[in-house]
Parts: sequence; C-alpha cells; structure tokens
Amino acid sequence: MMHLQYIFYGQHQKEQDMSKSLYERLGGSDTVKIAVDKFYDRMLNDDRVSSFFSRTDMDRQRRRQQSFLIFA
Repeated sequence: MMHLQYIFYGQHQKEQDMSKSLYERLGGSDTVKIAVDKFYDRMLNDDRVSSFFSRTDMDRQRRRQQSFLIFA
C-alpha cells in the first residue's frame, strides 16, 4: 500500500534503493494492476466518459492496459 500512497499522494518512501528501476521502486506489476483498476473504476463511475466503455469488455480492456504498461 505504501507504493499506492507514493503514486496517488506524492509521498516519498523513506529509503529508496536507487539501484532499482523506477518500475521496481513503484511496486512492479502489482502496483500497475491496482492503478489500472482504479483508473477504470473512476472512468466507469464518471458520467462524462463512462458511455465510451458501454460496449467494451472491461475485463479484457483492463488486462490489455495492464500488460501494455507492464511491458513498457
């Protein structure tokens, strides 16, 4: 959960191992997956944009976005 606080609230970890990549310092694939889920949860609950996803298989969309960000 510390990693999500860093992403969403800008709180820095007290000790960062600078030999690790940014991806690793932010929590790796687990954190990316949580961030993608939170993003799409917000989009689906926002009346201004939720209609864009009305015909979208959201499980598939989430998996694809997670895979894209993890690979990048």
